[in-house]
Amino acid sequence: MARTYSLVALLDVLAYRNHLKADRSSGTETFKTKLESALSVLTSINETELSYQAISDTIIVAANPSTALTDFISTIAEVQRSFLQSGLLIRGGIAFEQHFRSGNLTYSHALAVAYELEQRQAIYPRVVIDKGVIEMLRTGSRFTIDDARRLQSERLICVQSEIHFVNFIAGKVDDCYGMAKNI
Repeated sequence: MARTYSLVALLDVLAYRNHLKADRSSGTETFKTKLESALSVLTSINETELSYQAISDTIIVAANPSTALTDFISTIAEVQRSFLQSGLLIRGGIAFEQHFRSGNLTYSHALAVAYELEQRQAIYPRVVIDKGVIEMLRTGSRFTIDDARRLQSERLICVQSEIHFVNFIAGKVDDCYGMAKNI
C-alpha cells in the first residue's frame, strides 16, 4: 500500500481548562458556544480538499495531497481569525509528512511533527510551519512556483528568529489587534 503524505495542522485552544472551569462554576456553556462559533468557519469547506476534527482542546486539519499550500495556509489563517473573533486564542504547528486516517484510526507522522512544533516553538498564539515545508517550498520539490508567489503576494507567512509561522493578520491588522486587545 502506498504511503500518503499530507499537509496537516494541529491546533491547540489555549486556556481550555480555565474556560471549562469558568463554565462549570457559572453553570453556563459560554465556552462551548464560543468553540462552536469559532469552528463554524470550517463548515463550508470542501471536505474532498480538507478534513477536520475537533477533540477536546485540539483541532486537526488535514489536506488532500493535491491541495495547494496557499489554500491550506489561508484556511488555517481563517481559523485563527475565527477563534480570535470568538474571544479565543490558538497555537499550533503545520507539517507535511505521512498521514493516514480511516474511520476511528489515525496514523500520522505529520501529527507528531505538528505537535512538537506546537509544544516547542509556538510558545504564544501562532501556528508554526515545519522547516521541511519551507524547504520544499524554496526548492520547488513539492509545492509549485505559483504557491510560492501567492504566499509572498498575500503575505501569508512570517519569519521571526528563523521560525516560520502563519501570518493570519495580513491585511486585517487593525481588526485583529482590536480583537486581541479585548481578550
